[in-house]
Amino acid sequence: MKRILAACLLLGLTCVGCAQTSPQTEGEATPKAATQEDNQKVVILYGGRFNPEEISVAKGTSIVFKNKDRETHNVKIAALDVDKDIAAGDEWSHTFETVGEFAVENAIAQQPMKMTIVVDEGE
Repeated sequence: MKRILAACLLLGLTCVGCAQTSPQTEGEATPKAATQEDNQKVVILYGGRFNPEEISVAKGTSIVFKNKDRETHNVKIAALDVDKDIAAGDEWSHTFETVGEFAVENAIAQQPMKMTIVVDEGE
């Protein structure tokens, strides 16, 4: 019984030691705080549509458009003068710095692919 108690006590002290963090040493980089620029959302282009078809993001957010289809797709946002072809299996990212509601379409699709992106000021 004493051995079990001693083992539990030793295990408890070991776990307490693991939970402690060492103080930051001089010259060691401080982890970067999360900022609005770190925000990222994903839109999938697949099956003749954007998924999701509507998304709301804060200003400064990047949206990664991932083409999961076997053919090239396009992301056209006329109001922002964006017109980007994305080959099958590729992706492309755009950071939204302008507040507003933006219509997005696939300018090269045989059938209409449309979505809406709403960009607000955020917090």
